[in-house]
Amino acid sequence: LENTISVYPNPTSNRIFIQSNTEVKSSLYNISGKKLGVYNANEIDMSTFSNGIYIIDVESVDLSNNKTFRVIKQWE
Repeated sequence: LENTISVYPNPTSNRIFIQSNTEVKSSLYNISGKKLGVYNANEIDMSTFSNGIYIIDVESVDLSNNKTFRVIKQWE
């Protein structure tokens, strides 16, 4: 069974949800590569971050799958 990871909604104004069939750990980076946080949940609250482009590196805890996503944060 292949582990699939998806991130939505994109663009977002508030929260990013991470869908996976295994437990994941996510790291959030700004476009310059500075790490802004590590999250062990399937949700990232982005309401306190400025508008712009962010990178989310999602890694399954069992190391079966890693994916990187570009996410746009914008106000509604």
